[in-house]
Amino acid sequence: MKTIFIYDPQKEFYNLSAGMNSQNHFGKPSPTVLDMQNLGVNCDDEHQVQQYFTQLVASLKIDMDNKVADIQTAWFGIEFEAIQRLNRLFEHEPSFSQVTIYLSLNKRSSYNFKDKFFYVYALNPSTNATIIHELLHFYTYGFLMPEFKKNNIDKSFYNDYKEALTFLINSYFGDLLPNFHDVGYQKQADLRAKLIQFWKKDPNIYHLTQFVIEMHNKTNY
Repeated sequence: MKTIFIYDPQKEFYNLSAGMNSQNHFGKPSPTVLDMQNLGVNCDDEHQVQQYFTQLVASLKIDMDNKVADIQTAWFGIEFEAIQRLNRLFEHEPSFSQVTIYLSLNKRSSYNFKDKFFYVYALNPSTNATIIHELLHFYTYGFLMPEFKKNNIDKSFYNDYKEALTFLINSYFGDLLPNFHDVGYQKQADLRAKLIQFWKKDPNIYHLTQFVIEMHNKTNY
């Protein structure tokens, strides 16, 4: 699987809009949105949003070409092993051959599985962790989402499952991410604890998924 890294200020609007509709933050705006609102930026105006981020790059004196190169180099250092582990974890290689990774100065990152791209906060010191986090979502959607659809489980619970599943970043990829520990969102904390408990007994992602689906169907968790 090929990963392509890009910074394009025109792509900031999509990330901002998608992040504002996130289910994982209880409707709370991101720090970036709050900053923009305090400056009088209309977050629904694509031109104003693009202008804000262009000016932000200039004011912070960030060389985005160098930033792209640095983040790309860091990822390439672990990419082969990370992808191999994802393939082993899901027992398959993904159906897609390329993913585009857009750098962003928005502290909240979104993704688009259909068009195979996601965002990484450019100033995050742990961009490799974000990349693994988002790729885990892609694999989860590709290989596990069909089970949720087959069982007529709503998207909200699937969203909770995919986010709780990121505990695997610590247990399965932790040695690739020194000085990083994924704590997840508070919204999924209880479900995450249940997944960790099951995983210790049976580290198989398909068994784990079946366990969660059965738990949901029995208790409407």
